[in-house]
Amino acid sequence: MKDNPEYKRMYEEYKAKRERQGLPLMDQGEYIRQYDKESKQLSKKTPKKVEKVTANKPFQMTEEQQKLYEEYCNKVKKAEKQKFNSKRTSLELNLMDLTEAKKSVFSIMKEEAKKRNFDFEVDDYNRHILDHMTRYFIRNEDFNGSLDKGLALVGNAGLGKTFLFHCFQIFTVKHDLPTQFLITPMDVISREAVRKTRGKEEGLHVVEQFTSGIRFYDDVGFEEKLEYGKCVFTEVMRIAYNKFLKTGKVCHITSNLSNMAGMTDFETLESKYGNRVSTRMNEMFNFSLIGGQNRRK
Repeated sequence: MKDNPEYKRMYEEYKAKRERQGLPLMDQGEYIRQYDKESKQLSKKTPKKVEKVTANKPFQMTEEQQKLYEEYCNKVKKAEKQKFNSKRTSLELNLMDLTEAKKSVFSIMKEEAKKRNFDFEVDDYNRHILDHMTRYFIRNEDFNGSLDKGLALVGNAGLGKTFLFHCFQIFTVKHDLPTQFLITPMDVISREAVRKTRGKEEGLHVVEQFTSGIRFYDDVGFEEKLEYGKCVFTEVMRIAYNKFLKTGKVCHITSNLSNMAGMTDFETLESKYGNRVSTRMNEMFNFSLIGGQNRRK
């Protein structure tokens, strides 16, 4: 048995290992006897039964489980439908006394005009606009329009459209009114969306980032187009319109497009953005036209 080449090989491996570990050695005969003894003991042990692995059968629901599952699905569908159809709970009316609100707005305008070196005076061109906007942002019950829509202020450049919204933003924040809004120039959205598109990123995803909260989109009508032909404002309105339908969330805009207010028609708006957008905007906004001379110094 000692002459068996396999045993010799095994003993040499055992010997080398023990020497590396600095452990005592058995002689070859003792090692072989120990090996044979352990081998016989292992062979006497009952081998484990190997179970055949089979594919799991498809799960079959009981009639009761199927009924509960269908009830759950119907409940989820109903909840989603209600969520889509239900509009935001209307805010309270008459959030502030009208006379006090007008005094506050006038004070803010006077201070901000001085800071900006802007020659803004209340006159026959803007008096009705100031009254209109003040009533809107305090949700006065006598507001001439819909408080469930946003404001769209249209007129030539330099008449103070952006300035007015800037003052009313300060006003709503100062009095902690729920009609507060964020100012977002359209050229900022446009530049960012175009830049991302040129960088091979999704430009429309950038547009969506500028639709959170209640927004005031300033200077609509002169934004760039994305490289693949999409109009930035059209995408803004698509997202804003869906939110308006689902939640009642409004937004506001200003524009220099001369006929955009379209008290009798929407020719300029339609030629710029198409009938679909102009129709949706008519549904979303209270349009007001501001006149007068350029007030910028």
